[in-house]
Amino acid sequence: MDNENSTENEQNQQHTESKTFKILAIIFLAIGALILIAGILVDRGVYSKTTSLGYQLGYIIGKILLVAFLVYIVQKIFKKNKRRALMVFSIIFLIVSCVVTASSVNKRSEEIRLNKVAMTKLISISRDYADGKDLNPAKLDESTYGNMSPLLDLCNHYYISFQKLSTDMKKDVADSHLETALGADAFTTPAKTKDAQKRVELLITSLDKFQLDANNITKNMKTDIINSDIPEIYKKDVASGFEKGQLKSSAMLEEYIVFEKSFMKKIDESIIFMSTQKGNYEVKNNMVYFTSTDTLTKFNKNMSDIQTLAIKETTIVDNMKKLGNEQLDNMESLNK
Repeated sequence: MDNENSTENEQNQQHTESKTFKILAIIFLAIGALILIAGILVDRGVYSKTTSLGYQLGYIIGKILLVAFLVYIVQKIFKKNKRRALMVFSIIFLIVSCVVTASSVNKRSEEIRLNKVAMTKLISISRDYADGKDLNPAKLDESTYGNMSPLLDLCNHYYISFQKLSTDMKKDVADSHLETALGADAFTTPAKTKDAQKRVELLITSLDKFQLDANNITKNMKTDIINSDIPEIYKKDVASGFEKGQLKSSAMLEEYIVFEKSFMKKIDESIIFMSTQKGNYEVKNNMVYFTSTDTLTKFNKNMSDIQTLAIKETTIVDNMKKLGNEQLDNMESLNK
């Protein structure tokens, strides 16, 4: 009788112990799975350069199914002590999940650090561009700037393209010698007057080309961002932000070009006016002497309008610089 009671107690004890192992194994597996999922989600921020969210969810489900399959295998192999085996497996799984997730967190922390370094570099490049400094076309090192280095290269190339465009435009302005277009010497002979008019008209053509080339650079930049090798989770936001900023910049550029062309056309109109008034003035000692009051009045009105436009031009350029500096200041504030 005593032996039967002892056997029954042992069985009950084993059943209780087995049940405890099973409960602990389930708890460890659940905790391990949660930690593993957290690690995978962190990995998504580190590695998802081209993968979609759907792919990542499928990846998570795949890993969970793999764990479930391994649990099933363990129970089949260790039939007699399957709860103990499951307990051991769950502890190993929990430890591995912690190690994997800790590694992912470290990688994510490193990515955040590199992103901050990359943003600092982008602000530096933008400042140099705004200040008219020469930019280095060399490719930026990924080990220094992380996953965002392709974007930095793209922005650097973008700025260099605009620098070249601006340099070419400045050369066209210098070659036009616009400061002499309404000078007394331009009205000494019909040939010189015609030459002054031609120089102004060529400058208007250059402005049209500048606007077209600038729009093409911006259009290519947007396409390059979409095709770049930056992480997918950043790409959409970068492309969206660029498009928003590009619309504003394009509007400002459009306003500036329209203004400059109206400025040039006013000068052109003044030259044409003087070419029709040859008998109403004469040039002596590099001075224009008017013999007609009406011609003098009209000429003075044209010059007054041009001076007003020149003042407005300075205001527009200053406002563009101010807006650019404000945007850079905002970037620096966000990067702190």
